[in-house]
Amino acid sequence: MSHYRVGCDAHKYYSLFAVLDDQRKLQEEQRVDHEQGSIRAYISQFPEGTPIYLEFPPRTPAPSLTNRAASPVASSESLCKKSLSMR
Repeated sequence: MSHYRVGCDAHKYYSLFAVLDDQRKLQEEQRVDHEQGSIRAYISQFPEGTPIYLEFPPRTPAPSLTNRAASPVASSESLCKKSLSMR
């Protein structure tokens, strides 16, 4: 299991990544342009099993991203519904 959590905010032409350590402190922020293989190259630096959390607009097909393990995936709409239901 990895000591990192990776968050990805996917946009049309690029994605913004934020990396948190096991203390949930920001370790890195990175913009990755949507070029062939660029996202796979970026996430390959993390150990197998690192959770990657994706945020993308509602009604947008989820990108196919895995780091050799199942990754938590949710749209911003479902994340908002979940956070509201937890209050």
